[in-house]
Amino acid sequence: CNHYVYILSLLWIFHFTIENSIVQFSGSTFICCVGKGLNDMSKKVKSAKLINKFKANFKCPLCDQSIKVINFSSIVCTNNHTFDIAKQGYINFTTRPVNSNYGKDLFEARNKFIMESRLYSPLHETITKTIKEHGIFANPFVIADLGCGEGSHLQSILDQIQDSSITGIGLDISKEGILMAAKKYASPI
Repeated sequence: CNHYVYILSLLWIFHFTIENSIVQFSGSTFICCVGKGLNDMSKKVKSAKLINKFKANFKCPLCDQSIKVINFSSIVCTNNHTFDIAKQGYINFTTRPVNSNYGKDLFEARNKFIMESRLYSPLHETITKTIKEHGIFANPFVIADLGCGEGSHLQSILDQIQDSSITGIGLDISKEGILMAAKKYASPI
């Protein structure tokens, strides 16, 4: 299967094609996905369905084995490493506590600043234009935001693209940031 993926990180955008390969996210990552067209079900079930759709692109962060979704509530690898999907729709892949100075207050202020000040609007518009100019050649099409914080950059870009075939995946090591993204945006995993 071919997937086109845009990765947003540190205000850079990278484009690459994944052909029958795996994208591995490290064991110190939270993941939150945003997909359109799944509005009538719980966030946990939405997440499970999106993870299941892209399961061939993920590996267990502990043993590099393939994963599967179990009962719309967990992902499990072939070695039985299990990661639960939170009711808010995110997954915690960390294997030990992460000490971070990034707390709820910082992410709330950041979200307000990014979304209300429109300071980053030119960046979001440029990224959106780049994606549209290159065309959406594959279905499914994925945008990954690495270090997404509370998800405001990714959500702004998805809102501007306005294409239900696109799924956004946000990764961050901050539980507070991912929890806020999962609660705030309508279709998170």
